[in-house]
Amino acid sequence: MLALRRSHPDAPPLDLLELVFGPHRGQDLDFSDDGAPGGDWTSLKSHLAPVLVEAFDTVMTIDEWRRLEDHGVDEAWGASVLEAFGRRFQLWGLEREPVRRVRLRFRGA
Repeated sequence: MLALRRSHPDAPPLDLLELVFGPHRGQDLDFSDDGAPGGDWTSLKSHLAPVLVEAFDTVMTIDEWRRLEDHGVDEAWGASVLEAFGRRFQLWGLEREPVRRVRLRFRGA
């Protein structure tokens, strides 16, 4: 993932995540790794975290998340960014959010 990010710095983060995790959609992936920063590839300390934030958080930056890390934001991190990531790729038993379809009707020409 990191090599892909470096080789395609202008690619949208969600596109990169689709390339890496799309083929694993619906699988129960284990991101724990004692050698990873924070012991897990989905932790705020990990190298994957900035890509996840860019793809799934429209409010905070990775620097803001990391500044709050010592103040117990793990639950918020899990409920926002990680849940959006999990839903997108149907990880950890999460279902993808249903797509809302809207029909627009225009009057006149």
